[in-house]
Amino acid sequence: MMARLGTAWLLAAALALVGGHAAAQDTDFAGVYAVRRVVTSSTCANSAVGDVSSSSWMVEWTAAAGFTMNALGATSFRTFSGTMSGETLTLTSQGEGSAAGNTMTVTLERGRRGAVSGTETVAVVSGGSGCSVVRSVAAHSLH
Repeated sequence: MMARLGTAWLLAAALALVGGHAAAQDTDFAGVYAVRRVVTSSTCANSAVGDVSSSSWMVEWTAAAGFTMNALGATSFRTFSGTMSGETLTLTSQGEGSAAGNTMTVTLERGRRGAVSGTETVAVVSGGSGCSVVRSVAAHSLH
């Protein structure tokens, strides 16, 4: 339980550093999630099929911004924006700095009891690599 609270607190603190926490509207996707991602295909040299990573995601909805997601990994923090279509939430993040031009798209669908699943696709163009990584995503709500 402490690890979950610590992760949620850390993610909320990171949100405050990048512009604050907007009031979330009650939606099925809004919440804090523990996420496990597994590489299912890759053309990038630094990523292999079967690689596993974990992170925490905070998904929010506001009338002004629509859906937003903040993802906190072991070594990174990324902000996404997205839209809902039917039962699918699609979020996209554009790379900045040395990752400019890279895109990461996450497509999620609701499951039962706070579970969310989907795919994450990363298109890497920085450094001229032109590679991509696809990961399966499994997440569960921390509240």
